[in-house]
Amino acid sequence: MEKKERAEEILAVSKMVKDTYLKSGNPVGLSDKDFKDYLGPLTKELNLPSKGETLFYAGMYSYMGYSEVALMMEYTIASAGLSMLDMLKWLDFASKFGFKKNLLSISRLVTSRWIGAIASRFVVPKEVMEKLKAIVRQTEMRQQYYLDKIKKGIQLLKDSGFSIAYMGPEEPDYGVGLHTFGFLEDFQNLAKKNYEKFKELGVKKIITMDPIAATAFKIFYPEVVEGFDIEVYH
Repeated sequence: MEKKERAEEILAVSKMVKDTYLKSGNPVGLSDKDFKDYLGPLTKELNLPSKGETLFYAGMYSYMGYSEVALMMEYTIASAGLSMLDMLKWLDFASKFGFKKNLLSISRLVTSRWIGAIASRFVVPKEVMEKLKAIVRQTEMRQQYYLDKIKKGIQLLKDSGFSIAYMGPEEPDYGVGLHTFGFLEDFQNLAKKNYEKFKELGVKKIITMDPIAATAFKIFYPEVVEGFDIEVYH
């Protein structure tokens, strides 16, 4: 890939990430309904309070299955000599059919009835499309894998004597993608909003299995949120 094309790809992906965060509050593009649909049963089963001094924060585990599928699709596309720019062009075309420009829509598009139009318009090899479809079919399995990890993590803390809260589908994303791509003002606004939410819930400690979330809360949040005083454990 030429340097210019690579730069264009990075800019396009970063813009998609920012737009997705600002529209849906997470880097994948999941709606509030999506979170309630698949986190609701787990939250009900765990039967934990949604507020308290010690908060279990799931972070990326809440949507890592979707992220993995997106990354696998990107690798498959790259192996075929294509790029994320090509996938974004698919979404631009698919917007005519109601698809949004985010990672979740890429997955949903591949298994939709419109994929034939995409494949013919952009001359995508049949074998590539079949590989992409096979990857997308793994979404539910991969998502369940990470939900089980959340459940096991919480159970371990409970067995260790911790009294914890868990926000479930109401948990806000920590916004590290905004920080990664340099959208620091947007990241700061999100960090302040999240901090205010945590304080409203009486949170004094955050325990997370997500190492990136731990880094964000320990290092990045204190840099942009004045008086950040929540203890963070990983």
